[in-house]
Amino acid sequence: MDRRIVSPGSVSAVGRPRLSERRVELFWGILFHLPAFVFFAVFLALPIAWGLGLAFYEWDVFHDAAFVGSDNFRRFFADPVARQVVTSSVVYSLEVVPLSVLLSLFFAVLLNARLRGITVFRWLYFLPLVTSAVATALVWLWIFSGNYGLINIVFGFLLPQPRDWLLDGQTVLHAISFMSIWRSLPVNIILFLAALQEVSPDLYEAADIDGADHVARFRFVTWPGVTPTTFLVLTLQIIQSFFSAFDLVAVLTQGGPVNASNVIVYFIYEQAFRFFQFGYASAIALLLFVAVLLITLAQWRLQKYWVHY
Repeated sequence: MDRRIVSPGSVSAVGRPRLSERRVELFWGILFHLPAFVFFAVFLALPIAWGLGLAFYEWDVFHDAAFVGSDNFRRFFADPVARQVVTSSVVYSLEVVPLSVLLSLFFAVLLNARLRGITVFRWLYFLPLVTSAVATALVWLWIFSGNYGLINIVFGFLLPQPRDWLLDGQTVLHAISFMSIWRSLPVNIILFLAALQEVSPDLYEAADIDGADHVARFRFVTWPGVTPTTFLVLTLQIIQSFFSAFDLVAVLTQGGPVNASNVIVYFIYEQAFRFFQFGYASAIALLLFVAVLLITLAQWRLQKYWVHY
């Protein structure tokens, strides 16, 4: 008969590990997770909390912060420049978001075709993804130049006189929108390509048997199959539309001419790091966060229209 002495600190009758071993595992688990927690707290949680609190203060770095309550928010809604910036941001988003989604889906359908040499075209469309934003902005600065720009050279016969697209208040925002659309295509195309390749070929075969043409195949097979990805791309594009123009505006126009290309995220940057109105900038950032959150929640309610095969 096997007679083993089981001490209080050893393995129990049901095979549970000793208490000391569980403490050691917990210690090492906390130790390995600690760098991530510290990084999150120092660079994410604390700045967000500090920024939220700063929205209710007036602070210019050089003087002590003074509590002003909701004055920063009232100042924003009463500022005519802020209204112009909000209008420019809405116009920019209305141009960039739908065109980016539709063009990305269009090119993804083309690139999903099994044609000889299609890899070359995939590489060309993915080129903006590996190009830095500043380098891209400098290239487009030459393209939109009024003196030696490529657009004026190519379409000069349609223009009565050369036009400086980035110095004209009527065209500068549309030019930046065009650049943003071009730059956002690669990631969206990748997402749509992945979704298209998940659509079952049997559905296309059934559509062919029913005599469906290309338009009917896209309407009743392709489009329903990529609705979840479309929601993802649309959500990401809306969020990105509020922030993607910053580097282009900072490098190309600095918000000019006369705030014609000034968007909300660059306006926040100006108030904080140019005019040192950190409380006012934090209040605008808080309003931007609320706006993006409400738009995202509204989109989330569209889940009932998704299609899952």
